[in-house]
Amino acid sequence: MSIVSAGRAARTGGVLESLTRLRWYAAFGVFCFHYANVVGIHDPAVRAALSLGYEGVPFFFVLSGFVLTWAHRPTDGVVRFLRNRFARVWPLVAVTAVVIALIDWSEGGPPSLLDLVYTLTLTQAWVPDHFYAVNEVTWTLSCEAFFYLVFPYVIRVLSRFRPWALIATAIVADAVTAGTRLLVGTHTMSPGLAKEVIASPLALTPMFVVGICAGLLAKNGARLPVGARTARLLSVAALAACWFWSQHPHLVPSPVAPAVGVYDALLVPFFALTIAALARRDATGTPGRVLFRRVLYRLGEASYAFYLVHVAVRDIWMRHWPFTGPGSALLPLLATVAVALLLHSLVEKPAQRLLKGRSSRTGRTAVPHQPTPPTAADREPGTGSDGERTVDLSAVAQPAVAHAREVGSAGPGGA
Repeated sequence: MSIVSAGRAARTGGVLESLTRLRWYAAFGVFCFHYANVVGIHDPAVRAALSLGYEGVPFFFVLSGFVLTWAHRPTDGVVRFLRNRFARVWPLVAVTAVVIALIDWSEGGPPSLLDLVYTLTLTQAWVPDHFYAVNEVTWTLSCEAFFYLVFPYVIRVLSRFRPWALIATAIVADAVTAGTRLLVGTHTMSPGLAKEVIASPLALTPMFVVGICAGLLAKNGARLPVGARTARLLSVAALAACWFWSQHPHLVPSPVAPAVGVYDALLVPFFALTIAALARRDATGTPGRVLFRRVLYRLGEASYAFYLVHVAVRDIWMRHWPFTGPGSALLPLLATVAVALLLHSLVEKPAQRLLKGRSSRTGRTAVPHQPTPPTAADREPGTGSDGERTVDLSAVAQPAVAHAREVGSAGPGGA
């Protein structure tokens, strides 16, 4: 099979739009998880399927590591990197936390000042008693903040690894994730200790490392075993297998019971493969289908705001209008989308531009055209086993980082 040249990739351009759209699917999955047990779904099979939406969280951690790596340059300074991450994440965390605290105060009583401090400093995930402080979903942002602090140093080390060493590192990292789940599932421990073992920033760092390894392999031209379409199907099949396990645990010998969180290590490799395959397709300008619809792109852009407010909207809604069935979640969903779009336009983007001190374009960003003479690979491009082009990403990753640098990574914080 031939390798598509940099000339072809540069002429077609490329953006990471698929990953932006994928953020919406993951955020909506988390929405389903948080609504599954409150809207009156009595069928345990349906409830189990919706609860799988939690796996959007580990997906975000892998995606965060991948996109930060994709956009990374050896000349990037640590201070500038952290400033950009702060500009991307903190303003919306601060605004939503203060608003939620004021609403809770008006409806119940004064909020805990300590909870607010933990939230605004993104340190709540280190303290089990304050894990869900103020806005419960921001514990994942606390983890992301730690990832950002260590990323410049981790990428410096992993960038020296050969492909086989990166693959081995990813396997070991995923094994660590599996080990923490087995430890909690096979030993009796307090809820606080269990949180520290499976959900603390340190415990979740291996997922982030898998994303970094996938990003380095992609940028360095590693061949993927499958194309984007097949990778997505494999991820869906893996999720379906987890659901099947939850419904028929007696058919799958395991020391732990099937449950949300237990599936993480099983799904992370498929998530990493899907992310890398979609990035490859975007980088070469290969047109997609469903993922490239404009509305999903806009929802993906606002997915960070959606993620931050969806539980708050649910809780406020429940205080005034109790859920009476699955259909009663439609209006809260629409309300959450509307609030998210407003926050994205009126808070997130302006604050990012202000704090970065320069114009920050977060819309569609095409890669600049760089025409080069046609090569044999241009005339006879190779194809993968599922009909998609096989491409050397080391030749196209650098032009394609323009978009990634503007939108930031796509973790739970969208940063």
